[in-house]
Amino acid sequence: MPRTMMNDMIPPEKRTIRRIPIERAKRTASRETPTTREESVAEDQPEAVQENSMLPSPPPRFRAEGRARRLWLWGAGIVIALVVVILILSSAFAGATLAVMPQQESVTVSGQFQAFADPEPGQLGFQVVTFTDTGSQTVRATGEEQVDTKASGIITIFNNFGESSERLIKNTRFETPEGLIYRLDKSVEVPGRFTNNAGEVVPGSVDATVFADTSGTQYNIGNTDFTIPAFKEQDDPRYFKFFARSKTPMTGGFSGIQRTVSEADEETARAAIRSSLGDSLAAQVQSQIPEGGILYIDGVFIEFTSEPNANTERTDEVNVIERGMLYGIMFDQAELAGYIARNTIARYADEPVRFMNLTDLEFALVDKETLAPAALGTVNFTLGGSGTVIWTFDGERLKEDLAGKEKDAVDTVLSGYPAIERAEIHLRPLWKRSFPENTKRITVEEMLQDAEDPV
Repeated sequence: MPRTMMNDMIPPEKRTIRRIPIERAKRTASRETPTTREESVAEDQPEAVQENSMLPSPPPRFRAEGRARRLWLWGAGIVIALVVVILILSSAFAGATLAVMPQQESVTVSGQFQAFADPEPGQLGFQVVTFTDTGSQTVRATGEEQVDTKASGIITIFNNFGESSERLIKNTRFETPEGLIYRLDKSVEVPGRFTNNAGEVVPGSVDATVFADTSGTQYNIGNTDFTIPAFKEQDDPRYFKFFARSKTPMTGGFSGIQRTVSEADEETARAAIRSSLGDSLAAQVQSQIPEGGILYIDGVFIEFTSEPNANTERTDEVNVIERGMLYGIMFDQAELAGYIARNTIARYADEPVRFMNLTDLEFALVDKETLAPAALGTVNFTLGGSGTVIWTFDGERLKEDLAGKEKDAVDTVLSGYPAIERAEIHLRPLWKRSFPENTKRITVEEMLQDAEDPV
């Protein structure tokens, strides 16, 4: 076909890809400056904004659903936060209280009983405790005389030889490391050694008064140790197991000219000193009774020793001196409660018990005036009154047994505590179903049948 005819078939002003003016486009692009491009972008942005502003708003239903979704998310967050706070607080304040009612029985005590310094199983034991003090009063001197007096003081004698008590007779010698000799003023019974609650062997002991072998100020000494020379001389093995230590300094030793007072003035002074000294010793013994011990007023003895008069700095005065020694028959409260239960309750089987208001019982020694308190081996006494015997249990061990246990396991745990009759459980918070692992968060309270008698 002729070329002219082909040209006639191409539409006018219609260009093919091959006829795009590429070179011109490149040149045009290369002539644009940065400023021109920025202005072009800036001119285009309002149009985009205007186009976006022309978009239609979402329907009201979608707006409500969006607000509801946000509110739900906020509410869920608040609920979660509250749950976390509650869990934290419940963990911080979690705990348990077990209110237990122990076995108890009201009894009436009336009769004469016996106690021993060295009790056998089933017998009631006692211990003699001692307290000492001195008092003085200044009196007008009436003259002078030659005086020879012996120093004296209180020692504690220890028996680590055996479990049986040992009797030391009057005038038994005690020797200091320096060789000074002192003698017992009366016979004493030294209790045997025993094993305490911690499993330690403890020597038996008793306090006694000793006097220097001779007069003189050289026997006025401070606290020291003593041995019993008679045991050494006899090659007695007790020499290494019996010893003594000062409880008070040795005082009153004198040899020389001493100012004197009239007999009437001295007696009046000594009576006044003994009265105040007796009150002071009685107050001391009540304040110094060890925990778990009990001492009745009628179980107290007070002995007075007239110490030698002493010169004062004034030439017309003399000090009249008295020493008081208190002996007290002390019982262990738990042992006494068990002894009462054994003698008043048929079903009692030597379980640990206590006696409520033990101090209210009336106690009296039989033939008290014939007793020598420093050498007591056996005492007879009467006891009367009413009270309640309460079975006891180890509260700390109970807490350990309960720690971490489910609430339903309490009955099983309490089956190992026959002293407990029944119990009530209170767990915190209310939804807890087990006891805390930490025993410090467990409280054991005791309930008694008579609410008027506090524990």
